Amino acid sequence: MPTPPPRSPWLLLGTLSTLGACASTPWLEPTANRATTWRHCRVFESSAAMVLAREPEAALELHHLASAAAAAIAEATGLPAARGLVLAIGPGDPLFAADPLQHVAQVQRWHAQATGAPEPPPPDADPAAPPIELLAPLTAGGVPKDANDLALPADLLAEAAFVVVLPSERLLRENVDRMVEAARKAHGVPGWQAAALSMFGANPAPKLRALFAEARAMVLTDAWLAALQMPAAQRATARAKLGLPEPPDPNEQRATGAARRFLAEDVVLPEAGGRFASCRRPSGVDAPLAAMLAPRCVVDLDPDRDQDLAAACREQGKDYCPLRYDRLLPDDAALERLAAVIGQPHYGGVLFCATQRERAAAVLACYAFHREGATAAEARALAVRHGAGALLPALEARFAAR
Repeated sequence: MPTPPPRSPWLLLGTLSTLGACASTPWLEPTANRATTWRHCRVFESSAAMVLAREPEAALELHHLASAAAAAIAEATGLPAARGLVLAIGPGDPLFAADPLQHVAQVQRWHAQATGAPEPPPPDADPAAPPIELLAPLTAGGVPKDANDLALPADLLAEAAFVVVLPSERLLRENVDRMVEAARKAHGVPGWQAAALSMFGANPAPKLRALFAEARAMVLTDAWLAALQMPAAQRATARAKLGLPEPPDPNEQRATGAARRFLAEDVVLPEAGGRFASCRRPSGVDAPLAAMLAPRCVVDLDPDRDQDLAAACREQGKDYCPLRYDRLLPDDAALERLAAVIGQPHYGGVLFCATQRERAAAVLACYAFHREGATAAEARALAVRHGAGALLPALEARFAAR
């Protein structure tokens, strides 16, 4: 793994909330016949940037951020950093789409178009992530100057070297605090306990705010560098000097997106205290992920399809159990073969894989009923949980007959 570049002092400066604390007012006199408003925003012009913001405090803070970025870019490239147009998102400001996920996808698309970076996979609603309505407004990104759906003032666009969307410091602070509070409530941490932990430095909010602020500074720098249109080698050198990470690999991003979809759509994890999981039988890039999910063993109900799953199990040191049977439900012989592998004392967790998910649900439910002493009601609940679907009536009849 390559060693990451050292973090630039400018990027560290971008994490501080004192950037906008300067008492001076840097605003230039309005240019005659130039737009002074856009949607709900006013136009604030300084030597470092043109800022579209609803709140003067946000405009001032982003002016200081742009000033720091301009100085760092000039030092890293030896080129003058022409000012850009900054769209400030503050508390209560409307997003660029009614759906927060669509807003995130739109800003990510714009950034890819403006900077030449690979477009990330579409965002999805992750139950484990902070609330999307709090995350979405914090999404920063470059914007192509020809993004007609924004209807930005033409005279400002004509002068701007680039366009970028940035959250304000106040929005960043408020939304991070709300994320931490939402996490506290979700995990049942009493308010008094959170306050006590905060006194001992265990409050995650400051570190989280710093991470978002640094990401904001990186996006601004990336959009500015793209506008300079330098040769690729020179741009890479400048990025390293500024502490920017290497652009993501498109193939790696696609693989990550596919893995996330596989986990979200095709895997059923064990219930509390259980040891059986199931999934749609994977192949290709998903096979190693499935093997990784299996604590001890993968039971493959379609072993003749390909060797991807078997190979992944070998590489990761997991047991691989191919299980063939030619009936609607597994017969006693098939269950006996399965028990010879996974029925050992304290064996551990098992992942059942089948091209048709209901077959995996049927096998694990039958095994629990016939070999592990589950009641008919418990085995039926397992079958339902893992998606037995059309096989459920046959399973119920089998359980009732025993």
